[in-house]
Amino acid sequence: MGLNELAEPSEINIRFTSNVVSQGYFELLKQEFSTFINELTQYFNLSKLEGVWVTDDLGETLNSIDVGYEEINPRSFTNNDQLVAVAKCVNVMREDGRKIVVIYTVTALAGLLSEESEATKLSGAIVAHELAHVDNAAMIDAYYPGTVLNHVYTSLKESICSGNSMILWNEYHACRATGFIDREVTLGNLKQSFHEHAYLGLRKSQDALDSYQDHLDIPRAVSEVAVAMLEPIRVASYMLGYFDSIDSNESIEDMVNDDVPDFYKCIVLDLHEVLQRMWIDLYHWDPDTIFLPLNQLIDQAIQAGGILLTTQNGQEHARINRFTAPERLP
Repeated sequence: MGLNELAEPSEINIRFTSNVVSQGYFELLKQEFSTFINELTQYFNLSKLEGVWVTDDLGETLNSIDVGYEEINPRSFTNNDQLVAVAKCVNVMREDGRKIVVIYTVTALAGLLSEESEATKLSGAIVAHELAHVDNAAMIDAYYPGTVLNHVYTSLKESICSGNSMILWNEYHACRATGFIDREVTLGNLKQSFHEHAYLGLRKSQDALDSYQDHLDIPRAVSEVAVAMLEPIRVASYMLGYFDSIDSNESIEDMVNDDVPDFYKCIVLDLHEVLQRMWIDLYHWDPDTIFLPLNQLIDQAIQAGGILLTTQNGQEHARINRFTAPERLP
């Protein structure tokens, strides 16, 4: 299929398993969900979708999937005091290339049967968001055939920058494509979440550099700082996607001035400019250069966290600097 071709509804394989809700409720949910997901095939290229699974237990279902390749961490999902995942796309490798299995929890879909419009919007947005990831996967595989799940990174810096730039684009794309469904509620939540993650990321980065003085493990320090500094930027990609999902009288500059801490303002504005340009040029990308600006922004954030990654004479070097994020991200 091409970049904007669509899969027929009859091609979608949907599996339901539940031991918690009543049979009657579950049958109603199956009917509503199946109707809704088939309607979405009018808007998304789902040629990469192997199937959809609705379940009570996200973790158990993840563990039961044959991903078909040597795993890095495809079965992990967010589960902490701040957020618990209710849906997930899983990359799997098959004879005809990469496919995606989408898993939703019964809880995530409950709003589809609710009489409250906000609950219905939130469940609808969750369903659409994951299918937007499938749509993006079809586009990425068209631009980079046979690369995803097979690419071997030549350096730690390439791994961090290239891997995270794809995540930033993927989340912005999904949020911009579907955020209009629940924008009013979710954008406000994301603004608050970004503010919390920004300060938490700075604190964790400082803690990682302090810990380095004891363990002197450079790869560990690089990993911990990168995770800490890039988590707020990942949240920003969601926030910016929702912001751009409808035309608004509010300018991006006003939103950033009001809702982004000073030390992240410049990088969030730069991130918005890069992601918006990628969206506008969606079907005319130069695969060799399109992700370079995102890679540079990620490198900038890591440097702000105190890590400088360089290559000299073919050898990669990591230098642990003083933590200066507020100064480097004014």
